[in-house]
Amino acid sequence: MKQLISKAVFIISILVYLMSNLHAQNQKQLWGLAFGGQNDAGIIFKTDGSGNNEMVKYDFADPGGNPYGSLMRASNGNLYGMTYYGGANNVGSLFQYDPRTWSFTIKYDFDLLDGRYPQGSLMQASDGMLYGMATEGGNSTSNDNGVIFKFNPQTDTYTKLFDFDGATSGSVPYGALMQASDGMLYGMTSLGGVNDMGVLFQFNPVNNTFAKKVDFDGTPKGQNPYGSLMQATDGKLYGMTRFGGLNGYGVIFKFDPQNNNFTNMLDFDMVTNGGLPEGSLVQATDGKFYGLTKEGGLHSVGILFQFNSTNSAMIDKFDFDDSPNGSAPDGSLIQAYDGNLYGMTNMGGAVGGPVDQGIIFQFNPTTSTFTKKLDFNGTNGRNPQYTNLIEIPVTIATSPVGLINCVGSSLSVSFTIEGAYDAGNVFTAQLSDATGSFASPITIGSISSAFVGSINAVIPANTTPGTAYRIRVVGSNPVVTGSDNGSNITINALPNVNTTVSGATITVNQAGATYQWLNCNTGNTVIPGETHQSYTPTANGSYAVIVTMNGNGCSATSNCVTIANVGLDELETKDHFAVYPNPAADNITISLPEKATIEIRTIEGQIVKTVDYEGKTLEISLSGLTSGVYIISAKTNNAIVTKTLIKH
Repeated sequence: MKQLISKAVFIISILVYLMSNLHAQNQKQLWGLAFGGQNDAGIIFKTDGSGNNEMVKYDFADPGGNPYGSLMRASNGNLYGMTYYGGANNVGSLFQYDPRTWSFTIKYDFDLLDGRYPQGSLMQASDGMLYGMATEGGNSTSNDNGVIFKFNPQTDTYTKLFDFDGATSGSVPYGALMQASDGMLYGMTSLGGVNDMGVLFQFNPVNNTFAKKVDFDGTPKGQNPYGSLMQATDGKLYGMTRFGGLNGYGVIFKFDPQNNNFTNMLDFDMVTNGGLPEGSLVQATDGKFYGLTKEGGLHSVGILFQFNSTNSAMIDKFDFDDSPNGSAPDGSLIQAYDGNLYGMTNMGGAVGGPVDQGIIFQFNPTTSTFTKKLDFNGTNGRNPQYTNLIEIPVTIATSPVGLINCVGSSLSVSFTIEGAYDAGNVFTAQLSDATGSFASPITIGSISSAFVGSINAVIPANTTPGTAYRIRVVGSNPVVTGSDNGSNITINALPNVNTTVSGATITVNQAGATYQWLNCNTGNTVIPGETHQSYTPTANGSYAVIVTMNGNGCSATSNCVTIANVGLDELETKDHFAVYPNPAADNITISLPEKATIEIRTIEGQIVKTVDYEGKTLEISLSGLTSGVYIISAKTNNAIVTKTLIKH
């Protein structure tokens, strides 16, 4: 029974470890943009992966700022976005924020001819370029209708690709471009086109050709789209318009990029299914679409809805109520790693607090549970507009380390990070057991830092030699378990640097190595030419030896051994010096024909007992000495003799 209980406890402990380790490795953060902040010019903020613990990471300066749209994470790990004001011309800027170093950089200043006042978001296409749209600006002949542009994040080069012209190609684009499975970019404008109600277009990033696909017409296609398109698992593009449709409150539509077929899927009616959506749809893992309307619903301040593209069925999943649960959500939802949907409202929030600042919320699509996560209050942001949160990973990647190491040796453990680590964070290097398991990791070094770096580590002296060790780095704020170094590490034993003394000769026990003897009396300086396993000094003093194994290069230095009998001649025969019994347990008897000083030393050379011998038989007690091998010597006025003594 006890064995069963012990086994169950062991299994449970392993499961707890695996679950906690899995959680730590799958850490995420939510990042977003909002107005407000210390300068009331907008902020970049983050929360943990569940929408809690909001932290302002950057306050835009005044004048300038006011970021519309969303952040996006590029393949280089940096975040990119745009501001409506600010920059050299105060008509907006394109910026980069590195969450790993907390560094903000303006990469491009918008202007009249190349685009200005962006209110959308950037996206990265398969060619590595960032593509976006400016809501206004462009060639003077295009009447300030906006542009399509690309930005090279490697060279920081901005290139205008297309000028919207209003009547034909549309004008005033909001939202973002998206790249479909055919490699083409698709987007929408809110105005322009044949009916001046916006267009849906295709843009080829290879040859920069523009093709209008749909002119919005009010009814039945809807009009004035503010959000972006998304490609569903069926290959079709889905989107929403702010106005138009049967009731004038917007529509959900489907567009087939293969045959250019456009289908009105649903007309918003303001009452049962909300109205005036300004964001985009998201397809969740359950296959359903989720979105937000800015108005309508039970309290007339917007809803969160579910849409089934198979039968066009709409379900109102949550009615916003202004206070306490926010109102007027004009952005989009995301589905995070935990399966929940996250979003923000433009207005509403806490009762009794700053009014109409907006909130961050979580919605569980499985249980239909709505949870408010944060009330914006101005200082921590306010009134996020045309935006959505993004999710980024928080990781640590341990770099490769030297694959051959020695017990007690030092090594540098480098690592890279993704995501942001906060003040007070400690990065710790951990050593696995000899099988590569981190069930009980051993700390071998740490550094207090929130940024990428390296850790000075030491292999513990009591580490068992082995060939399957691993090293990883973990963080504390947030708690993140990094990947290991990627290859097995061999840890070799140090050489045996115990020594024995015979007369004035010191011998180190380790064979099969290289040696270098040292003079401890002069600060462990090298004794030239003394590179053998044994050394006989020419002067009394203390000496040590560096031993380096031939096979693995592991090196160690012995303790200093004191020699005090240099220059004394050993008796012609050891028969004159009798020690009995030997081995002995309690006492030994000494017999010598003349007076002498009797010394008993450890094999390392430490004197543990000294007795004056007066020329008669002498009994010496061995009490207080541990069992082992000792060196006993008799030193007369002109000679010395030594014997090995074994104590039981």
